[in-house]
Amino acid sequence: MPGFLHTLMITPHYTTLTTVFTRLYRLSHLGAIAAWDQAAMMPPKGNEARAGALAELMVLRHQTLTDAAQPVGAVWVAWP
Repeated sequence: MPGFLHTLMITPHYTTLTTVFTRLYRLSHLGAIAAWDQAAMMPPKGNEARAGALAELMVLRHQTLTDAAQPVGAVWVAWP
């Protein structure tokens, strides 16, 4: 019964945790694409706008990781 045991091991907290880390991965992936495009294809006058967009993306990643309402953020808040 591997399927049955696997289902028992998935808790709501684990599901939330995987959702948070999936979002973090996708934001990181988007940042990598934008950074590559900035280095390889960006017109010179587009750098300021791209830098602002990448900075905003980093803020979103930080907020997602440190959100005390999420299990990941709760670990950081409780850290001594």
